Amino acid sequence: PFKTFTDDPLRVLRVLRFASRFDYAIDEETAEAIMRPEIKCDLDAKISRERVGVELEKMAAGPHPLLSIQLILRFGLYASIFRTPPRSEWASLEDGPQAAATEPRDFAVAEALARNVLELVDGAASLLHSMPQECLAIGGGEVAMRRSLMLAAFLYPYHGLLVRDKKKVVPMSYIVIRDGVKLSHLDAETTVGLHQFAASLASAASDCVAGSLDRRTLGLQIRSIGSRWPQSVVFAAALELLSEKSATALAAVTEKYKAYVGRVVAEGLAEAYAMKHIVDGKTAAKILGIKPGPALKGVLDRVMDWQLDHPLGSRGECEAFIKETIGAEMQR
Repeated sequence: PFKTFTDDPLRVLRVLRFASRFDYAIDEETAEAIMRPEIKCDLDAKISRERVGVELEKMAAGPHPLLSIQLILRFGLYASIFRTPPRSEWASLEDGPQAAATEPRDFAVAEALARNVLELVDGAASLLHSMPQECLAIGGGEVAMRRSLMLAAFLYPYHGLLVRDKKKVVPMSYIVIRDGVKLSHLDAETTVGLHQFAASLASAASDCVAGSLDRRTLGLQIRSIGSRWPQSVVFAAALELLSEKSATALAAVTEKYKAYVGRVVAEGLAEAYAMKHIVDGKTAAKILGIKPGPALKGVLDRVMDWQLDHPLGSRGECEAFIKETIGAEMQR
């Protein structure tokens, strides 16, 4: 094994992929060779990140992604696979108040999250399977959603870390996916989105259960998250389960987020992210007697608020709102 891994270190990842795919045990001599420092160095130095990404993608989309991340952690390969930029590129407080060059979370959180995701996707109380077909279609289908959820779980140890990328400061997870494993821009955007929207979704789901979530707030949240909102709901639930240790936690958390999804569907907001303004910017500017420009964004935001508050409202009624309410406010 040591010789064959030296010839092509990518074979290490193929061992993990096939072991997880077929639920095989890894031969003791092979396992010992994988643990050799020389092999880890060769894997990091000799193999293109594209080849690493191909193997990772197959593991994330395979039948046993939890076993994949368990093997990655067991053999100490997490940092080699999910390679970060040099520490000199990590953001610090000097880059802005949101930037703090802290350490990653314990890599083991990736395994715990992957387990929770699979429980919510494939388990008896599946949150994913409870979603109406229209929601699954929005998320790209079950297979695509499962894959994106796995990637988000695998990368979560880097959530909260930022890195300098040219003149911008961006999430570490984005750079690791883009450069570390050479997956797509969409994969990077989706992973960062699942991480970032989890907290606000958890809060909204609690408000939904309490009966204090209004239609406008719900619609604006779906518009903010975009078409990935169904898998974002599952990921938020998986994260919440990390801190819930009781035997009834799974059922309670699942029901909480089912209620949220049910409210989205009942309010007709499953595709709110694609909702167009009932009165466009040009018309609104004409009603108000102003020139189209940056200031019009605030007006259109108010139009969308009105639409969400008045799901049965007509174009004429919205135009009257623009003239009588927004116009009056602008004249004060």
